[in-house]
Amino acid sequence: MLEIKRLAESAEDKITLYLGKQQVRIEIDNQKFISKVIDAKYPVYEEVIPKYNQYEAIIDKNQLDQALRRSLIVANVFTHDVKLTFTSGKLAIAANNSEQEQAKEDLAIDYHGSEIEVGFNAKYMRDVLGAIQSSTIRIKLKDSLSPALLLEADHERSRHVLMPMRI
Repeated sequence: MLEIKRLAESAEDKITLYLGKQQVRIEIDNQKFISKVIDAKYPVYEEVIPKYNQYEAIIDKNQLDQALRRSLIVANVFTHDVKLTFTSGKLAIAANNSEQEQAKEDLAIDYHGSEIEVGFNAKYMRDVLGAIQSSTIRIKLKDSLSPALLLEADHERSRHVLMPMRI
């Protein structure tokens, strides 16, 4: 889908979509993409969207993205894990690896809840940030083991669920 999106943004001609019972075909300029239609019942996704995450942090998306990018330099190459510690007015981001290398960075945020220390895969979090168009994001948390809900600051139509990691 990312490749189709990239090509569609720079398409010079029309984009054509063909839907069949077994396949879908997308033609963009001289490129053709064919994919099998999944014939299965889609899971009830509403059940995994957190509803009672009472703590909320408001963060500049670009600052968070850049801090995660820098932390990934020393994070574990397989798990890409980072530890985020939310405290009043501050987000501490930390990463380390088996060679005793460390990265630590603090960001000023709007947060007034209990201290929460949670681990995430920084690559997954950066993927979510890349999909958000707003310059400010809201991260809604419950505790260190529950899924986080990432929202665009401007509206709640764009909802992203990020599962935590034990670190």
